[in-house]
Amino acid sequence: MLDEITVLDLSRYLPGPYATRVLADLGAKVIKIEDPRGGDPIRGAPPFVKDQSALHLELNRNKKGLTLNFTQGPAREIFYKLVGSSDVVVESFRPGVTSRLGIDYESVKAHNPGIIYCSISGYGQDGPFCQRAGHDINYIARSGVLGLNVDAAGTPVLPPIQVADLASGAMLALTGILAALYDREKTGKGHHIDISMLDGALALLPVAFAYTKSGQSKGVGEETDLSGELPFYNVYQTADKKFLSVGAIELKFWQNFCRAIERPDLISKQLLEGKERKWLFKELQNTLQQRTQAEWMRRFDGLDVCCEPVQSIDEVLSDPQVQYRKMIRHTTHPVLGKLMELASPLKLSGFESPQSQPAPRLGEHNQEILRALGYSDREIQEFKASEVL
Repeated sequence: MLDEITVLDLSRYLPGPYATRVLADLGAKVIKIEDPRGGDPIRGAPPFVKDQSALHLELNRNKKGLTLNFTQGPAREIFYKLVGSSDVVVESFRPGVTSRLGIDYESVKAHNPGIIYCSISGYGQDGPFCQRAGHDINYIARSGVLGLNVDAAGTPVLPPIQVADLASGAMLALTGILAALYDREKTGKGHHIDISMLDGALALLPVAFAYTKSGQSKGVGEETDLSGELPFYNVYQTADKKFLSVGAIELKFWQNFCRAIERPDLISKQLLEGKERKWLFKELQNTLQQRTQAEWMRRFDGLDVCCEPVQSIDEVLSDPQVQYRKMIRHTTHPVLGKLMELASPLKLSGFESPQSQPAPRLGEHNQEILRALGYSDREIQEFKASEVL
């Protein structure tokens, strides 16, 4: 669907590479541009498949690989040539770095006024904290997300996914890029997209913000309706030490659930408060501990109860719905052999994600890309000798 779009990916680590991989999965031509002196640090991140980072392989499929050392003048000229025939630039440097390298939005815009330039950073391109270093844990902490994700003792607990990196960084970057591409079709104008992962994490809190808006702000460690405060929206242990998720919010689902667990006496008690609510928690836990997870799922089969097993990743791989939706697929790597990967979750009529191409080795497509720009083999060798590539 995006096969006429060319993306120059200067980003590193997780947010930018994930966003550009989605664009690549949609057919865009993505050129991953890395420093020849080591490349994207994610290449060194465990776990490994033989000597290659499994995370790098997952994030960078369907991309071409080019190395450019922007401390060398000719690298910028090569980049500007690429910019002239490209649509999108994605970068994730700390604010000010691209200006020092001469590849900032204004410099790039001078070579292509219609360019969509997306900057992903922790705190945005301006403001008192824009120069702070940080990672996902820091952005979700400052945004309030981490303070609402706590254990039974009220201690903040790290979520198992990188909320700010993926939801606030990658997904909002994709939203901005696609919106800007659509606007350019109408106006011919490019855009600079400023994605702050702090901003994005805060924007993920409409439920918690609703409490503040109504004068009932939640402090660190306090629960909301959807984070553990309610018995009918919670997690319970089963007889085999596994867990069930219960999301019976609507009355009809709560009624079905109570009947399914043979506790119709609880139907009228869904909205208990205070000590009575604690009693309901205990009643549900005692009841659900009487059978195994599998036994409960057989009992729930075909009923509208909003209950699902809490599964391990290995269990997810064999989940019938996941398999039917073809969310896990296998590809063949030229060196590593058969590899498993997560498929694109985007199901669009009349479009099928292209067969995956393996993540590029560092600078793998240097010669191919530079030849297409008109450089001779002799010039390419000179670039290598002078450490431009």
